[in-house]
Amino acid sequence: MRRLALLFAVLAIPALGARAAAPIVVLDGAFDEWPSHAAALADHYHLYFRLELPAVDGLQASALETRLLLDLDDDATSGAFLRPADASAPLGVDLALLFAPAFTRDDAGIGGGAAALVYDGAGRERRLRHAQVDFAALPTHASDRYELRLSRHALQDRRVGPMLRAGGRARARVQRIDPQGTVRWESAMMVIERPVAAEQPWRADVALPERPPGGVRVMSINVRWATPLREPEPLARLLHAAEPDIVLLQEWDRVQRDTRGRRPPRVAAAEIAAWFDEHVPGERRWDARRSRELGVAVVARGALAPFGPERVSYQLEAGEGELVEGGVRYLGVLAELPVGAVAVASLHLKCCGSRHSAEESRRLAEAAAINAALRRGLAGSDPVLLVVGGDFNLVGGREPRDRVAEGLAPGGGPLAVASAFALGGHSALTWRDGRSRFAPSRLDFVLFAGEGAVLLNAFTLDTGLLSDAALERLELRREDSAFSDHLPLIVDLEPRPTESSLMLRRSAQSVR
Repeated sequence: MRRLALLFAVLAIPALGARAAAPIVVLDGAFDEWPSHAAALADHYHLYFRLELPAVDGLQASALETRLLLDLDDDATSGAFLRPADASAPLGVDLALLFAPAFTRDDAGIGGGAAALVYDGAGRERRLRHAQVDFAALPTHASDRYELRLSRHALQDRRVGPMLRAGGRARARVQRIDPQGTVRWESAMMVIERPVAAEQPWRADVALPERPPGGVRVMSINVRWATPLREPEPLARLLHAAEPDIVLLQEWDRVQRDTRGRRPPRVAAAEIAAWFDEHVPGERRWDARRSRELGVAVVARGALAPFGPERVSYQLEAGEGELVEGGVRYLGVLAELPVGAVAVASLHLKCCGSRHSAEESRRLAEAAAINAALRRGLAGSDPVLLVVGGDFNLVGGREPRDRVAEGLAPGGGPLAVASAFALGGHSALTWRDGRSRFAPSRLDFVLFAGEGAVLLNAFTLDTGLLSDAALERLELRREDSAFSDHLPLIVDLEPRPTESSLMLRRSAQSVR
């Protein structure tokens, strides 16, 4: 069995003063800020772990359960006794983080989600939800490299909580376990020297990036089944603070059936525009268009026109030559803004499943249909920018996002992915739901292209991560972004025509 060689790192961190230094790692599934051979790091707010698997696989959706086993007091005689397969130094496990736990496996043997186990001094275990511990790993899609982050402040267990907050030496191992309970792979020992935790969790005293005067601000937000229709204030405050030119919406429809089992009617485009005019008024009125499929819409402070086909459908082979067809939650429009015509699309790909599931096949088929629709739109117009965003539900592979982006940039390349991080929050997470069995994830993306397009800003807005002073300046409340399980994702783009595109336009004008 191939084993992962994880090397430990001892991180030197300044002594804790009046204010601890900011977190040292950005949770994004990349390792740019890590020392080249480090496998574990610590700061005053989190513990971090670098995991390199021998093959590409899912972490939260897999036939193998992944366990990060932590001996927080470096004492093999307390907690759950574990003798590793290689018979090296044993661990007294105080805390275990589980991904795709065995107790969640379905009939196909695939586990899903995340949980935790805490152990008392005698090794008796207690199961906790991931939200009680506050840990996450990225990327969400299948990979052979993962970055794990564990909060040092969330867990309130009387024994383990103080251990996480205390300074000192800890050790850890990672195991992957098959459905028969056999350890199929085990990491080398990881050693962590951690400073004393800060007194409080990290809060960022930051300002919202200013809207670029010559650019376009786009916000994408999944609003959790029309929550703003019954609770408008949180989203309204977020929109007032961000001041987007264009909003890409997902789930702006009610799905709760009435007592007779009837679904509520779809929210008309005029009703969406009226909501925005009432709750986010401005000098320019809002225009709105919506997809024929559930919940997807685009709203803008400028006139909207169709971009590409009005309805997009996918086709999927169902065996023996049979094709299954269905509508795609997608809408493409052309927005007339001061910078020119901007092509924008909002999408919501099929949820759930894993890398080789039926849901993933559906996502791939939907992505191919969206790509074809975008190509048709580009064939009939010449926008200064193309922006595609929404809930990609990348819980299987990365391929659905790649298929949407393929060949749509000038010159035939793929659309670029906006690298968006939480404002002051040091992570690329876009989704979290403490009631779900799945740990926080990155499901939402914005892709873009244009002749000379420049990405000026890209961030998510999580009010729970902001300081009291920052919230006051922005006129926001700490719970505002919790109205939905998805965070608002905001990008600022500026079209800057290249010299070649200017020459082509001058030539076309002279011919006319």
